[in-house]
Amino acid sequence: MHVRIYWNLHKACWSVQDYATRRVIGHATQVMVRDALFRVYDSGRERVLAEGKKNVHAFVVGELVGALWCGVADAITASGYHWTPDCKALRLTANAEGQGVTYNPRRFETFVTVADELPIHTAKAVYLTWEHRQGSSDLTPKSRVMAFEPVAEPVAA
Repeated sequence: MHVRIYWNLHKACWSVQDYATRRVIGHATQVMVRDALFRVYDSGRERVLAEGKKNVHAFVVGELVGALWCGVADAITASGYHWTPDCKALRLTANAEGQGVTYNPRRFETFVTVADELPIHTAKAVYLTWEHRQGSSDLTPKSRVMAFEPVAEPVAA
């Protein structure tokens, strides 16, 4: 299933949308996709800069491999896309070998690598999860994205 994924600030988890219908099929704490594209919609970014309010305009797009769904309803809606032993193995690889990815509309026009802030546009696979940031007194989960074999060159959409 081809999906778009974004961090849901209100639910503090990942919202997973069917790419064709834009309908949210579920919310997840961990998601694994392959053949990923990192997409930032310029109009949404410009609105953030002009209004100073956040809006959903940045996504990881790809083929859904599996997810750890937040609730039973999410798991039923997205049946067939559950966390598998393959996902567990990829998660271990992501934590060991993956490259961190981030996006901040006030600093960057695209997603960038955490280590050197270079633009990233595609990746062979992407693991999306959450974490509590070290040294922060805020216990709200924060998004964490790890890319396998990232590519900096933009791809025509």
